[in-house]
Amino acid sequence: MRANMKMKQTTLLLISCMLMLVGAVETPADPVGSAHQLMRDFGVQLPKERKPAPLFSLPKLGGGEVSLADAYGKLVLLHFWATWCVPCRHEMPLLHRIEQDLDAQKFRMICVNVDRGDSDDVRRFIDKVSPAFHTLLDPAGSVRNRYVVRGLPTTYLIGQDGKIIGRIIGERDWTSPAAKFMLEALLRSDGYGREALIKPDLISTSVAKRSANEKTVHDHVIVPAYVGWLR
Repeated sequence: MRANMKMKQTTLLLISCMLMLVGAVETPADPVGSAHQLMRDFGVQLPKERKPAPLFSLPKLGGGEVSLADAYGKLVLLHFWATWCVPCRHEMPLLHRIEQDLDAQKFRMICVNVDRGDSDDVRRFIDKVSPAFHTLLDPAGSVRNRYVVRGLPTTYLIGQDGKIIGRIIGERDWTSPAAKFMLEALLRSDGYGREALIKPDLISTSVAKRSANEKTVHDHVIVPAYVGWLR
């Protein structure tokens, strides 16, 4: 009888240990290759709560007007920049290149210049640095303030549902494999990356081998996320 009781106690102990081990194993929040993981690797700040992106309409350099509402149903890259911003100057040709590479039916890039001076200065700057670059003008800073832009460049990713996916502060290499995989994953997802997977081998070592300069940018420009994003 004692032997049977001892065996039962041992069995119960083993079952308890197994249950503890199962409870300790957590399901990964971001599967390998998910848009969420790729965004974090690229230095994107993810909001705790996705809010609708503030709507706006702004004049376009060269004439006409562009409204954010016109891009509803597409993944939007909303980019704030200025002529006096050195990193912005580096990003311009790269942004134009990805705009050409991605499907215009699913992706829209909207760039907003926040210079307070004459638009002729912006035009001369564009002609010199990136002639094919298109931009909107926000000299009064109304849209900049609504998006709480405190440093340049600042980029927002807006989902197909019109809600903000994430924010990037500082310069990025938009032609890097990391950027390409992230944007393509978002285009295949529900706008927030919850069901977007790419093959793990596509991630390769490009994300892990980000340049020391890019890592330094990430380390120095990212401010605490989720605090006072939008008014």
